[in-house]
Amino acid sequence: MVTFVIYAIWFGVALNLAALAQRDDVSATITPSFAASLPWQISG
Repeated sequence: MVTFVIYAIWFGVALNLAALAQRDDVSATITPSFAASLPWQISG
């Protein structure tokens, strides 16, 4: 349950970062992959 909450919070943060980074193609490419990898790192 805790992992799901962390995942949901990080997903919201990642969406905000992606929206902010739309003007930068590099950031828009890096942010989703980083967001996808972080919950796996948290859950171990």
